[in-house]
Amino acid sequence: MWPIWVTVEDPALCQGYLSAVAATSGTTAFVIGNRATMQATHNAGKSWSSVKPIGDIRGDRAPVEVEFFNANEGFAVGVGFSSGKVTIWRTSNGGRNWSSSQPRIS
Repeated sequence: MWPIWVTVEDPALCQGYLSAVAATSGTTAFVIGNRATMQATHNAGKSWSSVKPIGDIRGDRAPVEVEFFNANEGFAVGVGFSSGKVTIWRTSNGGRNWSSSQPRIS
């Protein structure tokens, strides 16, 4: 059974609302907010860190959704604020490394 999660007052996460949450275990989770890059915890929420290279709130690749299919395989999707371009990030090692692509959508 996973541990019980509690409220965490982390300034990196308290800049708006959370739009996506994906937990891969009782200690590891990924979140996306409306004014922050993707954040990750590996200690049940005691601390959070930015996931690089997911998102760029000053640029044009804002993440909006994250999903994991198992502890290793996951995807994040972002849409550019001004360009409307879609970016898809993929990980196959639990979020340690991510690759991105921008599909052509007509």
